[in-house]
Formats: sequence, structure tokens, C-alpha cells
Amino acid sequence: MGILFRGVILAGACFLALPAWGEDLAPQEVVTFRSAKAAGMLREGENGYLEPGPGLDAGGRSLMERVNALRRERYVELSRREGVPLEAVEGAAAARLRRP
Repeated sequence: MGILFRGVILAGACFLALPAWGEDLAPQEVVTFRSAKAAGMLREGENGYLEPGPGLDAGGRSLMERVNALRRERYVELSRREGVPLEAVEGAAAARLRRP
């Protein structure tokens, strides 16, 4: 896989990994999501999906599962469109999302 192609996959995966806040999450969910990440209750996993951190409650877990489902839909879409393995898209998204 060439460097340019990897860059396209990475850019696409990162763009698609982020929920379209206005369409996919209610405004209060966005606030909760950002607050939970800032507090360390939600963490970016090595697989392109969120993982629970200490203190995550049932509501936070539900939001995490919803965001992960949205990410998976987008990863699958990109994987099919670009003809690359799902794992490659997930890995590229993880690398970008875990960057400080």
C-alpha cells in the first residue's frame, strides 16, 4: 500500500470516525461526550473505537456504544468504498484519534 493511498485512508477514516454532531448526536450528548473524554471516562482505543475509563456510568456507556456504532458504520462504508480491509481503516482511525 503506497504512502499516498495510506494518507487517503487515514484522512477518510478520521473524518468518518467523528460523529456528525448535528445529525447523529443531540446537543446534550455532545456535551456529555466531550466532558467524559476530558475527564478520562472515555478513552480512544487502539482499534478506532472508544473504551470505558474509570467512573463511566451507565449513561456514559450507552453513549460510548452509540458513538462506536456510528464509527463502525462509517468505517465499513469507507472500507467498502476504498476496497481495503476494515481493520486497516480502524487502525488508521485509531492512529489519528489517539494523537494528542
